[in-house]
This record gives sequence, structure tokens and C-alpha cells, in this order.
Amino acid sequence: MVAYNLQCCNQHEFEIWFKDELSFKQQLTTDLVECPFCHTNDITRLPCAPNIGKKSTQANSQHTGHQHLADIHDETRKMVAHIHDNFDNVGDKFTDEIRKIHHQKSPPRDIYGKAKIEELRDLYEEGIECHIMPDFDKTN
Repeated sequence: MVAYNLQCCNQHEFEIWFKDELSFKQQLTTDLVECPFCHTNDITRLPCAPNIGKKSTQANSQHTGHQHLADIHDETRKMVAHIHDNFDNVGDKFTDEIRKIHHQKSPPRDIYGKAKIEELRDLYEEGIECHIMPDFDKTN
């Protein structure tokens, strides 16, 4: 997995994770990448700073970079596992349930589920905060 720093035409900066660079390019060219703040699809990738550290061999440097990505991937998996183990999975009823909780028609609780990007946009416009997370299954 790779994380890219992105910016929309309205100067909002954000980070999104992708399976690989090819996946990023495919999603970008098919307008599947959008700004989480204003929902525009006019997105550019920001340059990233080079990894400058102690002097080391090329192999050591590559290993450190790969290990860093592996560590981030592992921590992300742990976060998702924690959510799966401790939050209520409401499945496709996510947007309905989060609205009920937000409007105090349902008791507050931690939930996760599935929603379409248009539904998430509606939640954002209503002032209801939620976050997109990777969908790791427990077998990977």
C-alpha cells in the first residue's frame, strides 16, 4: 500500500492510501478520487519530500523505506481489526444509523459499515462526521 499527499483545485490538502501507484492512477483518471472537504474530482498529487537520513547503502535505504511502509500497513490493519472487534457493524444501513445517532434518535455507539460516496457527501453536507477506512478482510 502507498499513501499519497493530494490537493484539490480549492487548495485542500489530504492523504489517501492506495493499493499501488497503478491503482492510484486508474482511480484518478476515472474520477474516483475526490476531496473529502469539497468533493471535487480536480485532484493533483503533491510532491513528497525525499527520505533523507543517515548515510547508508542503497540496499539499506530501500529496506528502511519498505519496512516503514510495512509498519504503516501493519498499524492500519491493527486499527481496522480493532474497529471490527469493538464497533457495531451496521452494514449497508450505515448512513441511516449514523444519522439516528447524530440526531439522538439512537443511543451513542461506535459503528462502521458501508456507504456510497454520494451518501458520504450528503453526511458531510449535513455536518455529520465519519471517516473512510480500508476494507481489509481478516484473511489478509
